[in-house]
Amino acid sequence: AGGGALAMQPAAAAEALPTELNPINRSRHLELAKDKLTIRYVGQGSHAHDIGAIQANRPVPRTVFVYYYECTVVNAGTRGSFALGLAERSFDLARKPGWDPNSFGYHAEDGRKFAHNDRGESYENSIVSFSPCSSGDVLGCGLLFDEPSVFFTRNGMHLGRAFSVPPGLELLPTAALHSPNETLIFNFGAAPFAFDLAGFVRKERNSRYIQALSSPVASQDVLALVRSYCLHKAYTKTYALLGDNHDCGGGGIRGQSAVQQSTSSGGKPGAWQTAPTGNGSGGGGCGSVRLPPAASAEAAAAAAAPADPNTSAARHAPRTGIADTGLPFQQLVECSLRCVEAHANALDAHYSSALCHESHVRTHLSVARAHVHESRVRVEVERGCPSLHTAAPELRQHTRSQVF
Repeated sequence: AGGGALAMQPAAAAEALPTELNPINRSRHLELAKDKLTIRYVGQGSHAHDIGAIQANRPVPRTVFVYYYECTVVNAGTRGSFALGLAERSFDLARKPGWDPNSFGYHAEDGRKFAHNDRGESYENSIVSFSPCSSGDVLGCGLLFDEPSVFFTRNGMHLGRAFSVPPGLELLPTAALHSPNETLIFNFGAAPFAFDLAGFVRKERNSRYIQALSSPVASQDVLALVRSYCLHKAYTKTYALLGDNHDCGGGGIRGQSAVQQSTSSGGKPGAWQTAPTGNGSGGGGCGSVRLPPAASAEAAAAAAAPADPNTSAARHAPRTGIADTGLPFQQLVECSLRCVEAHANALDAHYSSALCHESHVRTHLSVARAHVHESRVRVEVERGCPSLHTAAPELRQHTRSQVF
């Protein structure tokens, strides 16, 4: 996705990113350099209404995981009362971001965060103690879309989550200056950031991955997920094997196979495996897949115990095809995917064998065609030369050698 955004969709479908400041959508109190990245406050800065604000040329893309930009303080001016953040296109350019509805800002003069009001609040969980901004400081603003929430950085340090953002807003990078000679240079991703954006994204994605794996998921949902994977990868036999009735023909995760404790085969207590009760061929190797250890030996024993068919729960329980052992979502998915991979490997082996047989068949076909062609030529020669039937063997052999 480039620059200050890390995408979660293909680049072809990505929205255009902000690249520079908008020379039209800016206050008259600001001077914009030719690079369209450097702004300087040229007003008096003596009244609340002579704030100079400016926005980027494009809104923040909404098809990314996180968007981020930075600005470097070239000159903090007389008071260092500048601010940066995000705001809608209709934002009042005589105000600071965070004062008006649907705007969010970090104000450098007091280190407070603002959203929808002009009072602001402090970063209570910030690990960076506030000090006035000076020349060389780097401030950053980011928008995390899956929550969504706004965060700010200073000199590469993450200051923490600032505010939640209502979904669907079209926000633009926005900055406001309010004291003479304040000068900022913006970086929309053309140069490296002071903040480790890639590391931040890895950390956020990993935390969401861990959270997803720790979430309890019903075995029916896991099976539906595996079946959708099989359908996507065109593993039709496995997809059919894990059908709505989930009878895996003796090789499924449960189906007609008996879930038994692996201590009889030297395994550790609490480890599980599926043992086919049919002909042993199963469903492409599903019967040999071992389930990961259960949460406890008691839970595993309860899962292995045959259900009483006379109980109401047993009569109305859905046939899931997966032993409800209380395993976490990750272990159930890994076990199911190992079944799928076993089928995939078997299909790959069959496909390779089929290709080999096809090659042999093509070779035999080519030889047969050569023999047919030879026979046809021989017939035509003999029809055109009847004397070959009575000619001497040496002459006949000579003629054939000339033809073939």
